[in-house]
Amino acid sequence: MTAKFTLSIKCEGAAFDDDETGAVTHESAAPELARILRDVARRIEDGDSFNTFRNCRDINGNIVGTFALKIQEED
Repeated sequence: MTAKFTLSIKCEGAAFDDDETGAVTHESAAPELARILRDVARRIEDGDSFNTFRNCRDINGNIVGTFALKIQEED
């Protein structure tokens, strides 16, 4: 049996933008990305079912990604 955890986050929109330029940079995306990762970790620890893809939301409530753990039986 193998297990694969998949997480995909699209860093677009106001939650990831630099306030002055409106562009996404490493520095501007980092705080929101870290917040989303902490939220995913908390949900996993709290027992949220993630055997199917679950949504990740930015601070504004927009869906920006998904995560899931897939278990595959080996032949």
